[in-house]
Amino acid sequence: MSAVMHGHFDALSFALKDRPITVTYHPFATHRLPRGLFPFCEERYFDEGTGELVTIPPETTVAEFFGLEAGWPHFDRDPR
Repeated sequence: MSAVMHGHFDALSFALKDRPITVTYHPFATHRLPRGLFPFCEERYFDEGTGELVTIPPETTVAEFFGLEAGWPHFDRDPR
């Protein structure tokens, strides 16, 4: 396993900015997953030189990444 993605995975994760998704990279993986594949995730990895934990904030939101319009999923428009 080269990385683990964890967080809230529901419709609101895509709409709200207060539900972070994090990718944590395995420090000794044989086949490493390249960093930056998921710009909507916070990335965490250990620096090979210093051994320090490095945390990189997300570059965009899930909604922006997937091109969802503001306010999606529009629960306020539900006719029920």
